[in-house]
Amino acid sequence: MFVPFGMLAPLRWPRFDSAIGVIVASATFSIAIESLQFALPTGRQTSVTDVIMNVTGALIGYASVVFVRTGLLLIGNGRPGELRPPDRRHHARAKRRLPARADGSR
Repeated sequence: MFVPFGMLAPLRWPRFDSAIGVIVASATFSIAIESLQFALPTGRQTSVTDVIMNVTGALIGYASVVFVRTGLLLIGNGRPGELRPPDRRHHARAKRRLPARADGSR
């Protein structure tokens, strides 16, 4: 449940676009859920392990967003989401040019 939260929260709210921001947001949200489970007669039990696992899931989601952004920056033109075709000009430069002869022919 918290992997999508870790992926979408930084995209929706830029202030959560850091690992610390995702940790704080997911921990706050998870503690709120656990508090409601404790306060309401739902028959469910609260657990610190749930909070830890929820925060871990959110960090996995955020790490996947960072990984995708980094990959797009490496193959793109510096802006996430904008890909460009590979530069083919280096192939033309790689061809060896023969030196000119004295008569001007090659």
